[in-house]
Amino acid sequence: MLYGEQNEQQIISKLITKLIKGEIVSVSNDVYSTPMNSDDVADFVYRWITDCKDYLGQVIHLSSDTYLSLFDIIKLAKEKFNIKGELNEVNSSFFTSSENKPLYGRLKSNKVDLINFNSSFEKYLISYRVR
Repeated sequence: MLYGEQNEQQIISKLITKLIKGEIVSVSNDVYSTPMNSDDVADFVYRWITDCKDYLGQVIHLSSDTYLSLFDIIKLAKEKFNIKGELNEVNSSFFTSSENKPLYGRLKSNKVDLINFNSSFEKYLISYRVR
């Protein structure tokens, strides 16, 4: 699951924005992922090109070091921002959807160092506060 300054249309940014506006937000507690900041992805690609790393023909699963539910991610943002908006923890079956979505999306990176989620998410939240 991607988040970052360039990902304002992604779910993490949308949910944080709703909380800041004081809206009631219901978030799934059973949709898990290894969340990645898009800036970290761009940085990896830049380093790959400039350092001439030879990953051609290989599958690279770039991943953070943390496995969280979507609810846990938004709760963390709410706590760090001290947002007063109401956050409700729900099961994914609470939402109606025309398509099946995976609940436990997880990537394991064995080719590169894992991205530290806590420091990356902290930078994202600081940049979010400035906007």
